[in-house]
Amino acid sequence: MEIILRDLAGQYLLKSDDVAADAITSGASASGSTWTVTGTDPSSLFLALYDAATDILTATNFLPDHIFVDPLTWKYLGQQMDAEKRNIFPYAGAAGLMGVNAAGSANITQLDTFNPFGLTLVADRNFASKTMVVARGSAIEFYEQVRGLMSVEVPGTLGRTFSYYGYVATFIADSDQVKSIVVD
Repeated sequence: MEIILRDLAGQYLLKSDDVAADAITSGASASGSTWTVTGTDPSSLFLALYDAATDILTATNFLPDHIFVDPLTWKYLGQQMDAEKRNIFPYAGAAGLMGVNAAGSANITQLDTFNPFGLTLVADRNFASKTMVVARGSAIEFYEQVRGLMSVEVPGTLGRTFSYYGYVATFIADSDQVKSIVVD
């Protein structure tokens, strides 16, 4: 029974994560930039990220500090190479392999050490395919109160019904600080 109840709690957490991902994408305003994914020319990535950052800076006088992506876009980011076939986000612990002009670092085993252009990376399967949102983290608010397990006796079946619940609210404080980039 404990395994079933833990699974029920896990399903609740997945759903609340989905609510947060949906709020970020729906609350983002378009930067008007497009990243054309190619393995040997990251220039459109550079342009798109700096266009989005410039939009945020111009509108709010703040700079972005987060980048939100789906798993496929995370993969595209990790595969970016310069003309000499060097990763533009090299593995942080690779002695002697750090790129001369690296634009951040990557680690395939830990998302918190993948920091493209110094941005904190959030890769989440709940984002739609080819999602890229550049934002100032403080512009995105997520509130959650987990209430936990609730059970009700069901005399008609001599059983008990269990549920797991909580309250979730999201808020984009300033959509000018949350910019989406088209991934093509």
